[in-house]
Amino acid sequence: MQNWKLWQQALVFFSAGVILTAIGFIVSSPPRGNGIILTPAIGKQIVVHIDGEIVNPGVYEIEPDSRIQDIVAKAGGLTISARTEGLNLARFIADGEKITIPSKNVESPDTGSNLLNLNTATMEELDNLPGIGKVKAQAIIDYRTKEGLFTSVEQLLLVQGITDDLYAGIKDLVVIR
Repeated sequence: MQNWKLWQQALVFFSAGVILTAIGFIVSSPPRGNGIILTPAIGKQIVVHIDGEIVNPGVYEIEPDSRIQDIVAKAGGLTISARTEGLNLARFIADGEKITIPSKNVESPDTGSNLLNLNTATMEELDNLPGIGKVKAQAIIDYRTKEGLFTSVEQLLLVQGITDDLYAGIKDLVVIR
């Protein structure tokens, strides 16, 4: 080191210091162990009530992100009286939802004839419901056309413009058949 210039000596000492510091950090760091193993969360079951034209109506537990076709299969399938045209079997279902599979028979003996069937109601009939009007009536028809027949009255909440308060005012005036 006698023939080395001052800057060369400084560079050697600096490099040695960096190397010794790194070794000190490595030696003094805690052991790594096996690490954390991430496992996917097990989704809890959702509960759905299905009735209408279904072989075994009732309340079922089913996987989250299930579709209407899944709950129909779990409930034994559709009856021969089920109206399938316009029924959206690919729609996702939600926890606590009630699904009513409509019948080919227009009149249902267990419901009053003064209730409006959401699956067959015209623009004028929907317009006569309190708080609906022409714009919301058209939104209901557009939803029915795009998503398929209503399978529950609660689906009205998915229609643009139908608020919780409006739904509360009309839910007892409509039915799914």
